Amino acid sequence: MNFVLADGLILMRTAADSAAARKVDGMIVTFEADELDVAACSGWSVTVTGRAALVTDPDVAARYRRLPLVPWAARARDQFVTITTDLAEGGHVGSPSAIAGGRAAGG
Repeated sequence: MNFVLADGLILMRTAADSAAARKVDGMIVTFEADELDVAACSGWSVTVTGRAALVTDPDVAARYRRLPLVPWAARARDQFVTITTDLAEGGHVGSPSAIAGGRAAGG
């Protein structure tokens, strides 16, 4: 699922009948984002715990539609879900030399 950070929140764009839209409103959820660089044997992982909410305000939804959050799937994705960032943990993963090399390169 595509996401961006907006207004200090994780913002996801999904279908109105998706599990995320149907089940998470008002719930405490965990959201994880990762990236792996197989060639460098390194990557990062971030886990955020917060409260999810459906965006129901039409003005807010209109503003979010203008963000660079373009669905990859062909099906309509016009429901926005936000997650607060109450607790965030994460960091680099990989071999010590890969992680040190990433820092030396500005990572």
